[in-house]
Amino acid sequence: MTSKVTLPIVMLASGVANTVLSKYQDLLAEENGPVKSVAIFQSLNIFMGEACLWFYVIWNRWKNRFGYAPVKPLTTGQKMSMAIPAFMDICGSTLMNVGLLFTSASVYQMTRGSLIIFVALFSMLFLQKRLTLQRWLCLAFVVLGVAIVGYSGSSVNAGVDPTLGLVAILVGQMFLATQFTVEEYLLSSIDIEPNEVVAYEGTFGVIFVLIIMVVSYIFVGRTPEGKNGWFDFTHVFHRFNEEPMLYVISGVILISIAFFNALV
Repeated sequence: MTSKVTLPIVMLASGVANTVLSKYQDLLAEENGPVKSVAIFQSLNIFMGEACLWFYVIWNRWKNRFGYAPVKPLTTGQKMSMAIPAFMDICGSTLMNVGLLFTSASVYQMTRGSLIIFVALFSMLFLQKRLTLQRWLCLAFVVLGVAIVGYSGSSVNAGVDPTLGLVAILVGQMFLATQFTVEEYLLSSIDIEPNEVVAYEGTFGVIFVLIIMVVSYIFVGRTPEGKNGWFDFTHVFHRFNEEPMLYVISGVILISIAFFNALV
């Protein structure tokens, strides 16, 4: 576990690195314009990284098997409840990946700051949290910063379609804020380690995304109208096979996500 001092540094470094790598992957995959189906593939990659935390959870349990009281097993209902934040994560992560397709990495990274705003609002609404004056002032500065970035991103050539990108990112942040709010509630009501929550979410996320990919490809992606569209996953795999570096980038992002979640 990282200290309170190094945690923000680790979060910033990991977030920036993953953003730059994801944007580079988008650009490298381009073929007469953005490869839209890469957005969902990137979401799958994120959940695979989270699911890798099972290795850390199992190793940590084995390492601490002596001298610690056994953890009470989760009920089926408690395990299934992890699917709720996983679904929110799917929606949020995919929308953010869509936003990154249509805007610049810098605007994307700064607009992600709106997450703080939505988390604060949802915490007050659903968890009955109260904010101090100092935190309200901090939120005001965040709102101002996001507004400036949003305006600059939509008024200059910051991507293929910066307005669409900004909207997708902001809506994605709402889903992620819902995810964090649900996670906080689960952690307060269930005796479970945060790393295990992430591992469960990653597992559910992989399952859900794979189902979505298969169903959407069968009914939309393989049709003439869906060719090279959001759900034509043969297109993205074709580009990956043409550009092996895309696989390398996915692997680096996966490892980064796994190690980041293990550290925090």
